[in-house]
Amino acid sequence: MFGEFWLEGELAILFADTGKGKSLLAVQIAESIARGRPIGPLEMTGRPQTVGDWLRVDLRASTPVRAVRVFTLTPLDWPRGLALEGSPDGASWRPLPARASSEGDLRWGGIALLRNGAEAVRLDFAPTVLRALRLTLTRGDPVYDWSVHDLTVYGD
Repeated sequence: MFGEFWLEGELAILFADTGKGKSLLAVQIAESIARGRPIGPLEMTGRPQTVGDWLRVDLRASTPVRAVRVFTLTPLDWPRGLALEGSPDGASWRPLPARASSEGDLRWGGIALLRNGAEAVRLDFAPTVLRALRLTLTRGDPVYDWSVHDLTVYGD
């Protein structure tokens, strides 16, 4: 996530005497990660959403499935467009026509209510027996990445 200094999923604790800049460094790192801009020699591993990025979900066994919900903690990191595919065997794939709905905060736009990003996207489809699911981005974003905090697969 932040070069070799901080890997995704790790907890970073900064130790030093008072007045040495720990808080300043922590704020700089947080801003760098949030904006996707590296600091100095440390490289960023995150990148903006790109068409074709995908996430595969392997199920333990062939299972009747009817929906999938992807949740992000950052409303601006929601997927801008998703295609859903299913696999009965984990090797061959076919498109699953799905009805998409999103969840998120609403804000007043002066004339009407507007969605302020999305916190979750749910794809509902006809119940199908599957061994695996694949979500693929069909639209990108020049600034924000695609983060998944939680993923729920709904059975029949």
